[in-house]
Amino acid sequence: MELTVTPQVEQSGDAKPFGNVIYGYPRSRAMDDGFVKEPVAATRVNFKRDSYTDEELERLKLEDGISGTCTHESGLGSLWHGTGPGSTSDPARRH
Repeated sequence: MELTVTPQVEQSGDAKPFGNVIYGYPRSRAMDDGFVKEPVAATRVNFKRDSYTDEELERLKLEDGISGTCTHESGLGSLWHGTGPGSTSDPARRH
């Protein structure tokens, strides 16, 4: 069994939908229902693609991805450990 937001496979530049989808739930509906946040694109101030070699650009994308993931995971970690917003130790939830 597989759970995916993109039930398709890329072949020869075309996206072919999976043939064995049991239930479809479009991302737009998941966003409307509050299950998925709206995607965002991060940009750099004064970024000029031509200022980087292909290798430098790949490294930059990896570093940005790792930085964003670490920031996201630290927020999830505080929720997991019961210290983040909405946790039972959150002063806003204490009675």
